[in-house]
Amino acid sequence: MRSSEEKSQLKKFPKRLQSFYANWSKHQSPEWMDAKLVVFRAPPSSRYWCAASSSRDQCDPDQDSLNFFEWLFGESLDDAYIVLSLTEIYAVCTDGNYDCSYNAKFLSSFTDVAKKKVGVDFVVKGKDSGRTLRETLVAMASGFRRQMRPPGVKEKEKEKEMEKVVVGFIGDKAPDVELAKWMEWKDVTDAFCRVAGYK
Repeated sequence: MRSSEEKSQLKKFPKRLQSFYANWSKHQSPEWMDAKLVVFRAPPSSRYWCAASSSRDQCDPDQDSLNFFEWLFGESLDDAYIVLSLTEIYAVCTDGNYDCSYNAKFLSSFTDVAKKKVGVDFVVKGKDSGRTLRETLVAMASGFRRQMRPPGVKEKEKEKEMEKVVVGFIGDKAPDVELAKWMEWKDVTDAFCRVAGYK
């Protein structure tokens, strides 16, 4: 049986996720820098030293990505990434995560709510899946590339014909992941802070 705190967070989750998506969809440019994907990262052992507060006057750039987990899920995690598109959420536990089983179990409790209340697929992968963050980003971005390719443009030609897929990140710097040459990082920290009420 779920605790009252867990039930309360499950009620907040779809409302906050809907507000996040509504703002992102409405203000893709310029606020969200035309990002098609947004990445949030929880560094190792973040649960033990990060405590976000919605009453703060402004965001601390070093804490913003961690604040996302607190704001949306009600708890910070350790050594995990969340990748969002407008139709899918993909959670990745990295190879160095000693508490990956906790992350996977915790995040999986939100998957049904995400689908039923918001209409987005929420996929949770542990380190045993072998799926890296880069592979996840390239796979999800490739879907956008196929949709964006003009009729009659061949695969080899489209890199010259089409704009890069923007991947938004939160915090003081982008994750240490080399993107494909047709992708690029852009800072969307301010956009998230406005949605979460930090600014």
